[in-house]
Amino acid sequence: MTATLPSELWLCIFSYLDLEDLRNARQVCKTWSELINCDLLWKPRLLARGVSLDCMKLDDGEHEHEEGVSNRWVQLGLTYYGNLASNWGNLNFEFSTFPRSTAGVAMQMPFVVWTFKPSDANFVEVLRVVNGEMAKEARLPLPIRGAFYTDDSCSPCMTFNNVFAVTMNVTIIIFKLKDGKFSFAKAIEFTGSGSCFSTKDTEVTPRYIFEWNESRTLPMCSSFCVTDDVIWFQAIRIEEGEPYRRTMYVWNYNTSTLLLNVEVRNFIGSSKDYAFLMTKDEGFSIYSLNGNKVWSEASEVTSVCWNNFGCAFIEIGGYPSVKAKFLELPKATSTKNIDVPHAVAITLHKTGHFAFCLRLEDNTARMNCISLRNGGILWDIVAFPIPTPSPVFSTLFCYKLDVVLGKYITLLGMDDSLMVGEWNKLHVYTTSRGKKLGTINIKPLYELQHLSDEFMLAGTSEHNGDWEFRYELYNFLFGKDTPDEPIEAMEP
Repeated sequence: MTATLPSELWLCIFSYLDLEDLRNARQVCKTWSELINCDLLWKPRLLARGVSLDCMKLDDGEHEHEEGVSNRWVQLGLTYYGNLASNWGNLNFEFSTFPRSTAGVAMQMPFVVWTFKPSDANFVEVLRVVNGEMAKEARLPLPIRGAFYTDDSCSPCMTFNNVFAVTMNVTIIIFKLKDGKFSFAKAIEFTGSGSCFSTKDTEVTPRYIFEWNESRTLPMCSSFCVTDDVIWFQAIRIEEGEPYRRTMYVWNYNTSTLLLNVEVRNFIGSSKDYAFLMTKDEGFSIYSLNGNKVWSEASEVTSVCWNNFGCAFIEIGGYPSVKAKFLELPKATSTKNIDVPHAVAITLHKTGHFAFCLRLEDNTARMNCISLRNGGILWDIVAFPIPTPSPVFSTLFCYKLDVVLGKYITLLGMDDSLMVGEWNKLHVYTTSRGKKLGTINIKPLYELQHLSDEFMLAGTSEHNGDWEFRYELYNFLFGKDTPDEPIEAMEP
């Protein structure tokens, strides 16, 4: 194929493609391959994913490219995406288990943040993907607790790969990436009295957390989203004879400004631009990360998901009166119905205008691929049979659908779902035709905490006299033959 347009214009056109499309387009012809073998196209996409040149080992071989243009980032992109596509397609992963002393794990490529029960260790460990391995990057001290802190929680939160927070009761410690290294940035205390906060700026982590009076009642705090200047955290107040009160606070820790204070039922999740939550008064609500309300609908929803174009969810009105809907963002004017009857789960393609739905029909559960542009069904498959007699309402929405790499759909049937005999298994299908590739067995699942193109983090629980909670990491970036027993690969 002859390029009839200037190279600059071709590069502008190719700049709209994601990694998968770039990888495919360079195989069209020699001219396109030479144009796409340009670091200007690959570098920003890889850095946006947290992938840098030192993450993976690269061969010394060179690709053909235009004179004077380095293709090191091209080679990294091809290796990175090729490894992931192959490992997911073959269900090949490296498996490791965090030790029992682990209090919490958070991750954003290329970092894993790992905290411990304060009785075991008073620091946070940072791991980093380097040359195809999980390397220990830093060990950062945490404050010492006072006598009135009886809770053993120490939970990390990481929304972006340049900042993370560790919540210890009512104290939140912020760490930021500076000159390639994480270091202490801010300590925040929630006083437990409405919008009263105090912050503390020092060059190092405070040795002790803020003083507390014995007569004051500690609320239970959890962080859900942290950015360069804003922290989203929830405070739960427990008063005798009263139901729990959950309040979400959005606090600008750089200017010490309260941006939002709203009573919530639960925090659903956050994208790079929005936070999704169920509020007590307004139902399903979407906010910008700065605490500005974008949209709300007074309805019960489940299976909330999002992509570059908007969000989708299932509105529950009492089965079978359910509706799958899509809301374009940031426009957020009105929802669009997705014509899939009896839907119980939905997910979106991250870069395409496609939705994937799980729906019930007679004695089967079917999975569909739907075009969000015209509503057409592109393919329809049988996912699994449904046992009889008819299930109760509470079992209908125990499923989680996700899309990884834009190539594969994952389906997880949790406890009490209709996937009898298939609980706690991750079923993997192709996005192109819905072909099932196989399943990944997970130990009794408490919560699927993280699923990305590179990693799956599962919280598992087993009852051996006492309940034992563990974190298990499935690494698809560096897939290996999985051993029979978990690897204790990451001891403090």
